[in-house]
Amino acid sequence: MSSTAKIPTPARARATLASRTHRLGPDHPDTLSARRDFLAERLELHIQQVIDAAPPLTSEQRTALASLLCPSGDTTC
Repeated sequence: MSSTAKIPTPARARATLASRTHRLGPDHPDTLSARRDFLAERLELHIQQVIDAAPPLTSEQRTALASLLCPSGDTTC
């Protein structure tokens, strides 16, 4: 990752989730959306950290890992 690339941090998403949970309750659709966003940002950060620490992947390894995020039956990927 280049030094100018944005490194994701889940702090803002965590604050949004906390605020919506407090104001709207844990099962409100806006809270559920904030929770999904927070978890996605945490996942993105974790994946980036693992990629940065790992040796370069082969084409086959990249394909196998990508299939975890985009299953073959999913037409939206």
